[in-house]
Amino acid sequence: MMQTKFDRWLVETFVYEYNILVIQAPKKKGWGVKVSEIPYSPTTPFKYKIWVKSKKKADQIIEDYRSGGLTFKTNIVERKHWYNWLINNKRKSFTFRIFWFTVTLCLLYAGGVALYNFSQTELFDDLIEDFNKLMEPSK
Repeated sequence: MMQTKFDRWLVETFVYEYNILVIQAPKKKGWGVKVSEIPYSPTTPFKYKIWVKSKKKADQIIEDYRSGGLTFKTNIVERKHWYNWLINNKRKSFTFRIFWFTVTLCLLYAGGVALYNFSQTELFDDLIEDFNKLMEPSK
């Protein structure tokens, strides 16, 4: 199913995390940015890993490295949260699932109110009485 703009915003905001591998540590860190050293490996030249939760912040860091002519590598990964399966479902839109859940609850509530109001009428009492007569064993 097609994802709405709201669905994509939810995924970018709450599910994705941006990993940036760099040679030099960033000069300034802001809110939502974590920096850690990567153990030495002969296969990679990168020494630091930057975890960023915000796309805007990641774009800002990437632009800083790009303008400085420094080498970097980016990855987008899913954070491990209990709600990932709910928000980031490739086959179903979160928005439409919430919409249909709300419509179903409203219809069930309206049906319950209608049934309660119908149970207060004389017609309902007559139907129950006729049903009880029908169910009595014949003698």
